[in-house]
Amino acid sequence: MANARQRGKGYQLTVSLGSDGKGNRKILTKTWYPPEGMSEAQAIKEAKHQAEIFERTCKSGNNFNINIKLREFIEYWQKEHGDKLRYKTRSRYYQMLPRINAALGEIRLSKLSKQHILEFYRNLSESEVRKDVKYRAINPLNDLLIKKQITKAKFAVKTGLCENTLRIALQGKNVRFETAEKIAQTLDVKPEELFEPVNVRLCLLK
Repeated sequence: MANARQRGKGYQLTVSLGSDGKGNRKILTKTWYPPEGMSEAQAIKEAKHQAEIFERTCKSGNNFNINIKLREFIEYWQKEHGDKLRYKTRSRYYQMLPRINAALGEIRLSKLSKQHILEFYRNLSESEVRKDVKYRAINPLNDLLIKKQITKAKFAVKTGLCENTLRIALQGKNVRFETAEKIAQTLDVKPEELFEPVNVRLCLLK
């Protein structure tokens, strides 16, 4: 059941979702602020209405903690919905993620504003931001090729990469995302399972 209680200038909306497997009560809260010019009576009525909406949202499973950081929400979204995307779309998101996290990742969803997004877009035009992000193998790729019984020459043909580029990647040196993507795709794994970004250079937002 949902209820609304006045707290300062706003109303705390509370929803009880029963208990978890350990017997602990699962309670979700949210603060709603009445718009300027609304009377006290109207605010009380609307707060109850907002509490009902909040309850329906929570019980539908579409609610999440708006106080978490954007980086944490992205991790949650990737885990819950990432596999539903096409491979190329997922790879493109992974390519952009270091830039987004560097600029916006530490901002809480409740604080994320339109101004943050606009500032991020403006930063994208700066030379330091346009600089390509490089990637390197998390673990030795040579061991993986040996395990899959694939020679370097054959693997280079499958990936469409020249042997020198492949050699650089196998040595754990920095490569472009396109190279990391081709290697991961050939091995039928996600790029983030094999590679990590190593030189994200952005103007961080204050």
